[in-house]
Amino acid sequence: MPRSCVAPGCTEGYGSKKSTFSFFSAPKDPVKRSKWQAAIPRVNFELKAGQVLCERHFMPHDIVRKKQLKDGNGKVVKEPLLDSYTQPVAVFASRGSVKGETRNM
Repeated sequence: MPRSCVAPGCTEGYGSKKSTFSFFSAPKDPVKRSKWQAAIPRVNFELKAGQVLCERHFMPHDIVRKKQLKDGNGKVVKEPLLDSYTQPVAVFASRGSVKGETRNM
């Protein structure tokens, strides 16, 4: 399934360009998802479980990067994971990125 970042102004995952960023699914828990929703300044938009934000909208220290990780059920996963209490930082609509971003685009 194609993944496209839902942050306004962000183009990660759209078109034929292969993204070099990781994507994180919105939480299934409605309370956590509402915190994510609050960080996404889109009018008439409801964030649904399964929609994604790319790593550009999280603080680097909130992303756990190891070769092998275990999810909450003990399953080994190879993708980066977010700390369970992490929520996106405020998204800038003009660039779709966070302030102080250092990665080349």
